[in-house]
Amino acid sequence: MSNPEPAVQLRGISKSFPGVRALHDVSLDIKQGEVFGLIGENGAGKSTLVKILAGIYRKDKGEILLYGNRESIEDPVDAQQKGLSFILQDRNLCPQLSIQENIFAGRQPLQLGAFIRWKKLHQETGQILRQLQSDLEPARTVASLSVAEQQLVEIGRAISFRSRVIVMDEPTASISEEEVGALFALIRGLKEQGITVVFISHRLKEVLEITDRVAVLRDGELVKLGETRAESVESLIRLMVGRDIESVRPQAKVAPKDNPVLSVRELCLQGHFEAISFVLREGEILGFAGLVGAKRTELFQTLFGRRKPTSGQILLRGKPVRYSSPREALSLGIAYLSENRKEEGLFPFLEVDKNISMAALEKYTRFGFIDRNSEREAGRRYIDSLKIKVSSINQLVNFLSGGNQQKTLIARELLTSPQIVLLDEPTVGIDVGAKFEIYNILADLAAQGVSILLISSELNELLRVCHRIIVMCQGRMTGEFQAEEVTQETLLARATQFERRGTVESRGARNQSGVRR
Repeated sequence: MSNPEPAVQLRGISKSFPGVRALHDVSLDIKQGEVFGLIGENGAGKSTLVKILAGIYRKDKGEILLYGNRESIEDPVDAQQKGLSFILQDRNLCPQLSIQENIFAGRQPLQLGAFIRWKKLHQETGQILRQLQSDLEPARTVASLSVAEQQLVEIGRAISFRSRVIVMDEPTASISEEEVGALFALIRGLKEQGITVVFISHRLKEVLEITDRVAVLRDGELVKLGETRAESVESLIRLMVGRDIESVRPQAKVAPKDNPVLSVRELCLQGHFEAISFVLREGEILGFAGLVGAKRTELFQTLFGRRKPTSGQILLRGKPVRYSSPREALSLGIAYLSENRKEEGLFPFLEVDKNISMAALEKYTRFGFIDRNSEREAGRRYIDSLKIKVSSINQLVNFLSGGNQQKTLIARELLTSPQIVLLDEPTVGIDVGAKFEIYNILADLAAQGVSILLISSELNELLRVCHRIIVMCQGRMTGEFQAEEVTQETLLARATQFERRGTVESRGARNQSGVRR
């Protein structure tokens, strides 16, 4: 398609919320059959722009044209009927239903107006899956699928609606590198069919690889729209944050002390992980690498008291401890930040300071009443120290960017004065500037003597932030390394060890945790 007409045209789009200007006079064209990148820091306006296009928010000013026709998008159903589909980070699927039931939910072929024509449903779903180069069985339940396969089901549903524009928000956030390659092949296939894909991501290398053009938003305004091939990671960061990459690099690591704070010996949770042994030192950042299914999250939940181990021992500063609830873990100085901040962390319709104080309300309670002045003062202190961007302390946390929501949750954990902090994917879905701010927060905590366990799916992040890295695969430890002595390739090889060979590699001497290097 040499000179395709615009699929979507946005003209002078503006949107404000109380105390916040989310978008100001944003104009851009998205061509038919192109892969269009949309990037920016958290709070830059990406989500607001997408929600206006989806009919979730009403624009204050401007106009939307679809294939040259001026449109008013009333709600998400209206957007879908006009050929727009949205695949968001939070899956919009019914896990207990089959692939075919999810793809055609509410639109199954019927006979006599009431009975599902299962054979026809199976055939039509199979046609869509073949179009996507997939051999998935239409009757398979969504709960049995990987994250990447669930994304494919959502893309299949979009195709079933004959969508001409598909918006993908952080589609690679929770999938492996191999699955990213398969997703990109799928996106290229959609492009060949003339379908427009809007690709939103904080992973700039992927944006450079898959998109044809890229738009950069900063502080609610469009700062650049152009050909992706003319950009680099450094130039995109400069456009996103308004300064050179050197000014957002994390600070240097401070060497941890030798004394152990947490010792884990042969810890097992039946059906999840076995024989986990390691030592965490004072002021150390110890990373956990692995793919989906490595059971790192289950390990952290066990260390926080959310799950009861089948066997093994946990020692704090050399003394064996037993605890069976998060409340007991907090009392022992262990804090935990879940990977699912929206469902397990945030109170979206409470103010920022109330979200911060939630884990330590007893500090601000007198005779059964909360001392709001003390609570607000603590909130202000952490808003300032962690540089949480808010319009006021009364702002609802739901209206903060992803990076600032994450910093709010970190503030909550710090308010409990922890000795050990467990962080599960703390930078998923946030931009490069916010990531480096969180890296520096972690470095500051470690320098103050706080010990940190960190799960991340980004290997370069673990190498950048951690002192040591443990690798897990299918619930077992497959390696332990000093961060400065290991490569991403080695970490990935250990993370796929049992899938590739089914046995633990036997080379090298055992370290203090009993894991072969």
